[in-house]
Amino acid sequence: VWSLKYYARTAAVSLNTDYATFEGIQTKLTASGGYPSVMSVNASATNALVHVRSNIIAADFSGMTGANYGLGISASGKTVYMYNNIIYDIISSSGGGSIAIRNNSGESYIYNNTFYNCAIGVRGSSTAPYFEVRSNIFDSCGAGTSSYVDLATNNITNNAALQFRDETGYDFHLAATDAVARDTGTDYSQSLTLSFVSDIDGGTRPYGALWDIGADEYGAQDLTKIYRSVAPGLTDPVV
Repeated sequence: VWSLKYYARTAAVSLNTDYATFEGIQTKLTASGGYPSVMSVNASATNALVHVRSNIIAADFSGMTGANYGLGISASGKTVYMYNNIIYDIISSSGGGSIAIRNNSGESYIYNNTFYNCAIGVRGSSTAPYFEVRSNIFDSCGAGTSSYVDLATNNITNNAALQFRDETGYDFHLAATDAVARDTGTDYSQSLTLSFVSDIDGGTRPYGALWDIGADEYGAQDLTKIYRSVAPGLTDPVV
């Protein structure tokens, strides 16, 4: 959930570096011209590495008709790992030219993100060698994935039964009543490509037996640990 209690920017974030990590940033960009990206990385090394994790990326591009991006990656030879992010409102007044994630070259691995109200969620490029898109939510989007995506699996795209905690308030935690994304994900804790065990809030995946799809793991940060008043020497939590 977007909150001014935490670090937030209302301007673009751009790095010119071969090795970058975007983590824990709330960024919302308002733009009406040019070819803006809310976040962008320009890298030149053939083995450049970019991590984008646990961010909230939003925009107001309502006055635009041209191309615009949530995350734009340019230059050659990059590997991008993007997971546990919430990306929303990457869409112009015409609906065209708006792409939440685009990497012009290099490999991209996009796992467990939540996209909302984006013209296109993920689009590759003819100059990008490989695009892999797994376990993401694409809700109220014109398209989940578009051209030049090599592998798209276990994603949820515009499923009316999906339920967030407060969609109109931009709270994209999964609702307790959701039966679409909860417990239908894939365990990436032992993945040789991209391994992680947390969600956007830092909660441990899974909560229960199975992972959830999208940036949020339902229940992972919603527990209150209550300790015994009897036998206080025991510290096992009672939930």
